[in-house]
Amino acid sequence: MAVGILGLGLIFRTLRLPYSFILQIFGSSAIIIAYLLFYIRYTRKSTLDSFKLGWILVFLSERMLSLMHFPIPLVLKNISSLLIFTVYFWVAKLELSGRDQSEIEELQEELPEDIL
Repeated sequence: MAVGILGLGLIFRTLRLPYSFILQIFGSSAIIIAYLLFYIRYTRKSTLDSFKLGWILVFLSERMLSLMHFPIPLVLKNISSLLIFTVYFWVAKLELSGRDQSEIEELQEELPEDIL
C-alpha cells in the first residue's frame, strides 16, 4: 500500500496536481517504517538483509530531503548507489551459484526442550 501511495504521489507530481508532495512524503515514510518493522521481526537476518535495509533508509531519506529542497551531499547519493549495486551483485551471485539466501547463513542450533 505504501508503494502505491508513493506511486500515486509521483503521478500527481507528473500531472502537476495538488497534494503530490504530501503523498510522496507519506509513501516514503510508510515504506521506511514498514521495512524497518519487517527487518526487526525477521528472525534470520543476513548481511544481504542489512544491505537492503541500509539502501532503503539512505535512498528514501535522500528522496525526502530532495523533495524538501534541502542540499544533499554527494556522499549520500554515492552511498545509495553503492548499496544498491552491492545488493544487485550479491543477489546475482546467489542466482548464478544456484543457492538460496538461506543456504548461505549458518543454521543456529536449537536448544533441547528440557533446557527451556
